[in-house]
Amino acid sequence: MNDQPKLERLLRLLIMLSGGFGNTLSGLSANLEISERTVYRYIETFRSAGFIILKKDDVFYVDKNSPYLKSIGDLLHFTREESWILNRAILALDDETPIKQNLAKKLYALYDLKGVPYPVIKKENSDNVVSLIRAIEEKSIVTLLGYHSSNSNK
Repeated sequence: MNDQPKLERLLRLLIMLSGGFGNTLSGLSANLEISERTVYRYIETFRSAGFIILKKDDVFYVDKNSPYLKSIGDLLHFTREESWILNRAILALDDETPIKQNLAKKLYALYDLKGVPYPVIKKENSDNVVSLIRAIEEKSIVTLLGYHSSNSNK
């Protein structure tokens, strides 16, 4: 049995919990594409390993006083601003190589980059995508001018 996908999910969960923002059980489940029960079991695994996982207003997060957190955080964690800058730098690359796509996908897998377009979007469209993401979050009405659907060709 290959444990690599499970290990990757555990590490992604640890990063999400230690990012300073926390997340709900349902949010973690959706981000990791696993059941809420599995997320809860993973959280219990971290607690058994000595991490202090707290819950406040249905939001789970790692207490900054948890053993190992500083050393792991120094290796794996970028601040929200750092991850945003890294994303912009990746998107600014002109070539569409697999390396660029892999870097962007890894960044998106580890961090909740709301307000930052998914990396496969062409950089000239990224401002429009950011505007649409904000409109969705604010439940605003948006009018698309000059839009052409690749699905319906209209």
